[in-house]
Amino acid sequence: MAPVIFKGQVGVTIRLNMGIDISASGTASIRYKKPDGSTGAWTATIDNSAIGTITYRTTAAADLDQSGVWRFNGEWNPDVPVDDVHYGKTACLRIYEIGECDN
Repeated sequence: MAPVIFKGQVGVTIRLNMGIDISASGTASIRYKKPDGSTGAWTATIDNSAIGTITYRTTAAADLDQSGVWRFNGEWNPDVPVDDVHYGKTACLRIYEIGECDN
């Protein structure tokens, strides 16, 4: 069973597998789409110990500020060639309100 994550929870690690070798230098971000449709991105860390994995750790209650289904995509932009952006497969995660049930 996957852990339950609540709206406003701090310290949640979001880890995405890009599905490609991203061990070369570059920058990574995690793009998100909130339940209300608004979008944004967080700067992520390239996890060189697990090739192809990027991570972001929530640092503020405002990071996960809505309950419902969030959609995440990893984005990796290698230093060379410039503007050769790669995107990972979409991952979905349900964020709950305290006291909310699935049924």
